[in-house]
Amino acid sequence: MKKVNWKSIIGWTVAALVAGFIVYSNMQEQKALQESGKKVVYAVLPLSGQIAKYGKDMQKTMEIYVQKNNPPFQIKFLDSAGVSATAVSALQQAALYDNNPIVISLPTHISSALAPIVEQKNGFLFGIATLAVTTDSKSFQRMSRCAKDEIGPLGDYILKHFKKIAVAYTQDDHGLKDYSYLKDALKGSNVQIVREVIVTSTERDVRNEAVKLISSKPEAVVVLGQAIQSYLNIIKELKRQDYQGQIMAECSFTNPPTFNALNGYTENVISSTMSVEIDMAQPKRIEELRTELNKDNVPTYFLTVEAIDTLDLIAYTINNNLPFSQKTYEQMKKWNGIAGDVIFTGNGDASVSSYQLAKVKNGKIVPVEK
Repeated sequence: MKKVNWKSIIGWTVAALVAGFIVYSNMQEQKALQESGKKVVYAVLPLSGQIAKYGKDMQKTMEIYVQKNNPPFQIKFLDSAGVSATAVSALQQAALYDNNPIVISLPTHISSALAPIVEQKNGFLFGIATLAVTTDSKSFQRMSRCAKDEIGPLGDYILKHFKKIAVAYTQDDHGLKDYSYLKDALKGSNVQIVREVIVTSTERDVRNEAVKLISSKPEAVVVLGQAIQSYLNIIKELKRQDYQGQIMAECSFTNPPTFNALNGYTENVISSTMSVEIDMAQPKRIEELRTELNKDNVPTYFLTVEAIDTLDLIAYTINNNLPFSQKTYEQMKKWNGIAGDVIFTGNGDASVSSYQLAKVKNGKIVPVEK
């Protein structure tokens, strides 16, 4: 007789029990959430990894919102770690028994990965810090600026002031979209892109990339994309190597997690930015929000603004018994956001009116003088 492999049997039995326990736990959790009588909103955020500070700022902002407003939904936070596969797995497990999940996600690459999954489950996704959703899904609505909003002010400035520029961009959906729009904005002009450099999420030492940019002798270097470590390091290296031209960046540069991480390397950098991040008089709504968030040491910037605008819109949709669909928001045309209008341009796209050019002067983010 063949000897029974008890170790293997016990191992498989334990694995089956663990899997069964996870399924049972998910079922019980879903049941408890549904019995509360409120719709569950799944917030898939980078709560660990390179961009965890953004996810934690969003989580705290959402918690403050729920505590203050008692909205007609509850929020379940899921950690994507900034990785698409992790985000998909976390959502599939958490929403296993939810037939029409409502999801909030960031940034661009995570939203693009989740949109088709949400559509398969007859749900709807709201993309924050999402320049585009690169999928055929029709079950999403972006709540953030488009590439035109953040690159437009940079392009206008470049056209007026420079003939030769170099570009560094991150190898992700955000960086590619930014660079594509910048090239379109400069097409047909006398501005020449003399060097382009791609940086990846795994790169730490970008000294050679900085040398390549500087050696092409551009009047300005433009840094685009997601604020991962290599994005920060390119700006630092340009400063360390005493680049004498103008450093420019899109709005990732001015948001607090990035700006604080670049401490000592921000002076005279020009960037596009949401008006709430500029050191100038702000509307009453912004000042009230800043006071509220400051109590919990949460900064006021584009991400926290987009988070609250999105939660407000979800509450409005539920309270008015509207369907979660692109058609709903296209017919609405715009949402009166905290920092300005979020304009729904159709097919899940949006444009935000509150971006302008800023410059760091004496450590402060101030408007660029016209």
